[in-house]
Amino acid sequence: MSPSPEGLTFAFTTELTLAVEDGIDFVASSDVRVALETAGLDQVTNDLVVGSYEDSQLRALKAGLLGAAGLAVLGLFTTAHLPSTVARPDEDVAESDVARSS
Repeated sequence: MSPSPEGLTFAFTTELTLAVEDGIDFVASSDVRVALETAGLDQVTNDLVVGSYEDSQLRALKAGLLGAAGLAVLGLFTTAHLPSTVARPDEDVAESDVARSS
């Protein structure tokens, strides 16, 4: 197998991706490092995996923030046609409707 650009084999990267795609929350990179050391990975592979994991966390965070910002901007456009005045209490509106209809 040829190594990926990060120095990890394609098979390892694919297996790791499939293992964490099932909705697992973020785990601290220090916990990942300890788990990899416990699993017996060598230091070079451990450093590559942890570095890639940290980069992926940042990309996911940036994507989430960008999505939230996009929804906020979309919300501004969809609320542009809301009334700009405060509505009066119901009885005042009812009285003015009666006065206009007369």
